[in-house]
Amino acid sequence: MKFKKYMLYILYVVLIYILVLFINWSNTLSRNYIKMNFEINILYSIIPIFISITLGVFMSIEYLFKQFKKNGAWKVNLNKLIFIVIPLLLLSFSLNIYYLNIFPNLSKILINLNSSIPSYLIFGILCGYNLATSFYKIKNLSN
Repeated sequence: MKFKKYMLYILYVVLIYILVLFINWSNTLSRNYIKMNFEINILYSIIPIFISITLGVFMSIEYLFKQFKKNGAWKVNLNKLIFIVIPLLLLSFSLNIYYLNIFPNLSKILINLNSSIPSYLIFGILCGYNLATSFYKIKNLSN
């Protein structure tokens, strides 16, 4: 049984490493596109954010498995979604919001909060982790 658990953790680390390599690859694509075309491709800048959010969800997979094994009804921690996940999502996409000029006033605030390029990936990982841990099961009282 322990050998299975060790192999699962090794697989875990390998998959996390692959996701990080994929983030680096997509960032390299984005930089090369900017150098060649002197403009920002929004798709190239969104892909690493979605991968980082996926990485955050993946980091909480053990928590999710424990929740799936429980009997009961699913609940959502709305406070966590509203006050943690949504701001982290905005910070993750702050560069895209800034370059698309969707919300001019908001974009200036977000770009000042998130001035370094790699920090949006950290916010994405935190967003994915908190998103996944916002869901939980509670025991049914009728059982």
